[in-house]
Amino acid sequence: MSQRTDKDCACSEKDKGRKFLEEICVNFTSASSPTMNGKMPHIQCTADDIGEIVLLPGDPARVSMFEDLLEDYRIVSNYREYVVGTGYYNGIKITVCSTGIGAPSTEIAVIQLIALGAKALIRIGGTGVLKEEVPCGAMVLNTGAVRRGGSSCFYAPSEYPALASFEVLDCLKRACEEREQPYSMGVCMSVGSFYHGQGRQMPFETGYDENAVLEQYKKWNILNMEMEAETIFTLASLNNVFSGSICAVHCNRITDQWLVDFEPAQKEMCRTALAAGEKLYKEYLGIEVPNDRDGCLQDSHWSGGAFGYFPSYALGSAYGAQMLRRMEQDVDVWGAAAKGDLTPITAWLREKVHQYGGLMEPADVVKNACGDFSAEDYIQYLTRKYTGLYGL
Repeated sequence: MSQRTDKDCACSEKDKGRKFLEEICVNFTSASSPTMNGKMPHIQCTADDIGEIVLLPGDPARVSMFEDLLEDYRIVSNYREYVVGTGYYNGIKITVCSTGIGAPSTEIAVIQLIALGAKALIRIGGTGVLKEEVPCGAMVLNTGAVRRGGSSCFYAPSEYPALASFEVLDCLKRACEEREQPYSMGVCMSVGSFYHGQGRQMPFETGYDENAVLEQYKKWNILNMEMEAETIFTLASLNNVFSGSICAVHCNRITDQWLVDFEPAQKEMCRTALAAGEKLYKEYLGIEVPNDRDGCLQDSHWSGGAFGYFPSYALGSAYGAQMLRRMEQDVDVWGAAAKGDLTPITAWLREKVHQYGGLMEPADVVKNACGDFSAEDYIQYLTRKYTGLYGL
């Protein structure tokens, strides 16, 4: 009897490992542009799941704060640090998506939301201020951010400014004023650090000079510190998307006060952000729709800004009328239709139109089938149709 050698055992283990991988590695997608079941891989959403206006809290738990603020609110996905909910505010579809803490996870959420069609991104969260006169519980609206988050440097050089959109900032400002909510405006330090980057000593550390960092920030007239705004502002600006930020003050680093129960301030922040989102939506589109059934928003082409679709429909109808007139010269169109036999009609279309696919421009296809384009056949068709319908 032959004995198994160490080499035989090693080969056997390799075979087991290979078989295991073959059993579990059966489905693949593109590594450069991955999807999971047709959805974005991290936020686990499709374009139909999100609204054009997206509110971005860092904390996943804050997504649930909108359950009593939005109508027909539902959680669309819950995966890792990303919880996504969508509902309606006065008829406007609004999405809330948590980003997690800091720039790297925020980068992922922002890019995937923009890819799905988000048109405005508004950060909502908590912040610490560097102004003695700004009380805890007040709101902070950032006009811009110092880019120390880390991720945005892969998209633009450090000289590229991280600025909030004027349109969003204006809507947030007016929403605060209408709600009589105290607010301050200024530049934030958006930094990828909670401890040293924000002038905090580590809990187990001694001798760290916290004031050195804070004094430097005060010299730069920094209003507040947080961890996500610059990533949102930079990526939104690069992709022609509106952006802004409203944060509730959780702590004041000058008076050394930390607000223990900040949920009431967070709730007010959420209400203010929704009011601003409504203003932005109406003023951005220039319309106000009374309900979901009335107005142009019932057609997705209007709400998506694809106004060119409608002239193309009219042009297609004119092409069709001219083709019908030409087809009637070769085929008994109405006789075939009365018999329920469309074979001669489809055969004519296959010969004159369909076989060319994308090889020819539409105008050339029409010219090849009917001669030079003319709207006269369409005009005659409409005249006959509406004269008969309305006795004109």
